[in-house]
Amino acid sequence: MLCPGYVGFLRAGGRVSNAAALAGSLLKLHPCIEILDGYLQVTKKYRGNMGKIVPRLVKEYIMAQKLSMDEIYLIWAPGLSEETKRAAENAAYETGVKKLTWVRTGGVITCHGGPGAFGIAGFADLAK
Repeated sequence: MLCPGYVGFLRAGGRVSNAAALAGSLLKLHPCIEILDGYLQVTKKYRGNMGKIVPRLVKEYIMAQKLSMDEIYLIWAPGLSEETKRAAENAAYETGVKKLTWVRTGGVITCHGGPGAFGIAGFADLAK
């Protein structure tokens, strides 16, 4: 799963320093957190508003992870705008995804990612 989160929530949870949180907020940075070998790791930082970075993130992640185009899962936390959701859907369909399913986050993910956090998940296509 991939999840741009809000830096303020990462600071509150002790995952980034106060200085890093301040810089991230000023520069509108959204860290991309992936689960790698069972650990949450920041793998990339996207800059800008969620409406612009989510479509790019969807396309990049589907291609980089070689996800099956049969179905992907888009994960959202309360606070993610409908406009951003539509942009994510359009990006997925443009990439060739046949079916997508929206999944609302629970309390733990929402608390860690913050309001409006977004994620993507799917199954790797081993034939690729």
